[in-house]
Amino acid sequence: MKKIMIIAVILASACTGFTQQSGSAFTANWNLGTMTSKSFVKGLSTNGVNIGYGQAIGKGFSAGLDLGWNTFYTYYPRQTNQSKDGAFTTDMYKSLFTVPVTVSITKNFLQQGIFSPYVKIGVGTMYSEQQLFYNIYEEEQSNWGFAAIPEIGLHIKTAADNRWAFNLGAQYRYATNKEKDYNINNLQSFNFNAGLSWSLR
Repeated sequence: MKKIMIIAVILASACTGFTQQSGSAFTANWNLGTMTSKSFVKGLSTNGVNIGYGQAIGKGFSAGLDLGWNTFYTYYPRQTNQSKDGAFTTDMYKSLFTVPVTVSITKNFLQQGIFSPYVKIGVGTMYSEQQLFYNIYEEEQSNWGFAAIPEIGLHIKTAADNRWAFNLGAQYRYATNKEKDYNINNLQSFNFNAGLSWSLR
């Protein structure tokens, strides 16, 4: 967790250094997600947020930094489970916590209009915690992996010269995190953003 805090501080410091430059923008989104593999957790996560900063680099392109988190929970009714130490029978909660941290390149289209679609690719790292809660016991594992996150989306302004815009976006997240005990070979999810952006001129 300390590494995440260090990365967050670096991200905030980097953003602060660029905020006075022309063509920069901040985004803050509520993020929903569902894992494509149901081997550990399943269902929809509504506990998610991501923030980002982008700096225009010319011809509709911007470079930026993104940080987010999601928590997935799944309840499993009473059943017999196998572990490395034997078998046990109980109900169980499983939790998967993910924190992607990426640098990104975004191509923005129709920047002068009310509707501005975009495509983005982010690459970086993902921190993850996997937890089991059963009876009075708790197990936890954590790991890091390489992450790649392509995204498509749309900025919607109430007026063409407005600095504020609504964001809608869809992401595919892939990370190489592994955990043998929980049969996790990678982490893949579809995620959806809804939020706001603010342009600095």
